[in-house]
Amino acid sequence: MRYTIVRLIHKRLWAFFPEIGIEKQEVASVSPLIQQLLQNLRSWQDGLRRTLESFNTPPDNYLPMSSLNTIDEQTSTLPIHRYRTILDPQNTPFSYEISLENSNLKREISFI
Repeated sequence: MRYTIVRLIHKRLWAFFPEIGIEKQEVASVSPLIQQLLQNLRSWQDGLRRTLESFNTPPDNYLPMSSLNTIDEQTSTLPIHRYRTILDPQNTPFSYEISLENSNLKREISFI
């Protein structure tokens, strides 16, 4: 996810420069800060790509509580049961127990 975000930012910056009249060859002379930013983005992108490529397969606990733990279970169960963790509505990193009074949501709704 991080790699994709950094790559997307880098790509959009390069797409934005011609719109404001800066060509690729002129970036270093027009703004050294922009040049340094682009170099940092490139180094982050390379580091994140190397990290991403170091993973050959997903970890065993990639889908918690999944039934894909053994070969026997893979062959004996229906395909829908193998991926029941993905379909479970309670399997989410987001909390639905946020009360309207205790959050900033009430303030934003009243602002609107």
